[in-house]
Amino acid sequence: MAKRKAVPEAQEKMRAAIRVAKFEVDSVDGAEWKEVVPRWFATMDLCRKAANLYYETWLVWHVQNQSAVKLVEWFDRRKQVGIKEAGLCPVDVLPKELGKLIYNTISHRYREIQINVVTLLMQVVFKSLSSGKAASGSLPKWSAILLHNEGMPMFTRREFPVPFSPVNAKLIVNGDHRYVELKTWRVPVDGKSTCVAVTDRIKLRMTGKRCKEQLLKFDKIASGDWPFKGSEFSYDKNNKKWFINLCHQCPSHVSQLDPCHTAYLIPGRNNAFYIRVRGSRSQWLQGRGQHIVAMRERVWTKRAELNYGSKKSTSLRGGHGIKAAMKWRERWSRVWRSFVKRVNHHVSKDAVEWCVAYGIGTLVYLKPNGACSESRFVSGNYKNSTWEFFDLGSKLAYKCQDRGVSLKVVECGKPASGEVSSKTPGPLAKKKSSRPA
Repeated sequence: MAKRKAVPEAQEKMRAAIRVAKFEVDSVDGAEWKEVVPRWFATMDLCRKAANLYYETWLVWHVQNQSAVKLVEWFDRRKQVGIKEAGLCPVDVLPKELGKLIYNTISHRYREIQINVVTLLMQVVFKSLSSGKAASGSLPKWSAILLHNEGMPMFTRREFPVPFSPVNAKLIVNGDHRYVELKTWRVPVDGKSTCVAVTDRIKLRMTGKRCKEQLLKFDKIASGDWPFKGSEFSYDKNNKKWFINLCHQCPSHVSQLDPCHTAYLIPGRNNAFYIRVRGSRSQWLQGRGQHIVAMRERVWTKRAELNYGSKKSTSLRGGHGIKAAMKWRERWSRVWRSFVKRVNHHVSKDAVEWCVAYGIGTLVYLKPNGACSESRFVSGNYKNSTWEFFDLGSKLAYKCQDRGVSLKVVECGKPASGEVSSKTPGPLAKKKSSRPA
């Protein structure tokens, strides 16, 4: 198959894709670090409590209005008269009066949180509540909570991210330094009912090899070339560092591809991953996959040795709790997870670029499901070594969107329920040609 010619620049289209640029906090101008950090932790804790208060107020309001009874009656009516005749759902997820009640409750109880932070926090929680699905079944998340099929979410971690947007944040470029002016905290004024927002001039770390690319991203976001969107201010407990995650729209080139031309990405039994088109030879994306076998044997052999050694020998960590005794296990588990994500990133990138090079507009990802996922080459015969095929689909989704390739995910294999037969031929199965007698 001949390679497709490059598309002229005049014919290239641009599509906005949401991206996140992560920056490490270096210092704070005009304030002591020991004074600012406790306030940041207090802001995160209040945001966590405000999110829990959001769910509690929302649930109490629906209980008082008997929303669960209305849902049950509506579901029974749909079964009796039909979906169209039953009409729309009588229960609204977030009516206007409920939204005002939640906003007033949070803003009055936690007056230290800046008003824009409260608004953004309510938007984040509402999106998770309205667009989420139930843990089991086909109902939405909010319906499952009201019908007592699922518990109400509760945030318990102290490291709760603080949302911010261009309304309460400003990006500043001053020579070789980069700053973010952030407003997340309010201080009451004596004799007045209003509060004054505290502005933190946060200096970002821009030294080092990995920061050069981040420097260019920050400049494009600050200049407006890449639109600045809602972001978050978070704390990494493992590294004990503060980070600012700037969310922005990054334009990407979309090529003119043929949507009728389809390629298939398949996790193989004898090879790691390969991509192919009907009537053509397969293209390996990770070679024979020997590096995957080597990494898997290395990780699980080391885990087996350390596990055996921790049982047969005494350790200085004895008496310090199970977390200290099993700290080595988490380290080698993290090594394997990082390796899987790195390989999935390379596979997804190579697959999408291969489709663009040959003008293929549709990519079908044959995602292994159930017992089929355990028999793939990348899964292996080791315990808990099943590959993260869902992560590969997530990486394919945004890469295909950037390049204008249509993605379809087809689950293959016999599910746990056993309703679909595993002998069902796949989309690449060869059909026997009927010959005349």
